[in-house]
Amino acid sequence: MKYLLKIKADMSHVKKMTPNGGVDSGNMPYFFKLRCEHCDELSKRQCVYMSGAVNYGRDVVNHVLKCKGCKETGAVTLISGYGRDLTVSGAYAPLMLFKCTNGLVPEGYEFNGGWTLTTDSNKVIMDVNLVSNSFYGNFDEYGNQPTIKNTRGKFTLYQEY
Repeated sequence: MKYLLKIKADMSHVKKMTPNGGVDSGNMPYFFKLRCEHCDELSKRQCVYMSGAVNYGRDVVNHVLKCKGCKETGAVTLISGYGRDLTVSGAYAPLMLFKCTNGLVPEGYEFNGGWTLTTDSNKVIMDVNLVSNSFYGNFDEYGNQPTIKNTRGKFTLYQEY
């Protein structure tokens, strides 16, 4: 099954938010949990990078997990080309497509460090840490403070047409 990770945040004096290196960066860590559809076991927090490669049968994937409940093994592959920058539109923006095998379902995405913000005055702020789900930057020459609050992410089942 494929799941699309979508993100949203309340942004003030910020016009764009993207992972350092862009939405398809191999260095972006994705933190989330995996639920096993076979036994409903929820994993501890996982950290997956697109640049990480693990042999899984005949395939190369980004992450392999053996369920502690039922001992089934599944894999996660991150698929580039589906993400876009988060803008002030107020809508969820797609960030990454996850291909999960053998009953694994991603949930509970957690924001982390490694974000780049572009302010209303076109100043670029690198390496923004969103672990606390918020960021308060320095005031600019116009008295505006770039702010990110209430970050959230959700996984939705991806339907190919």
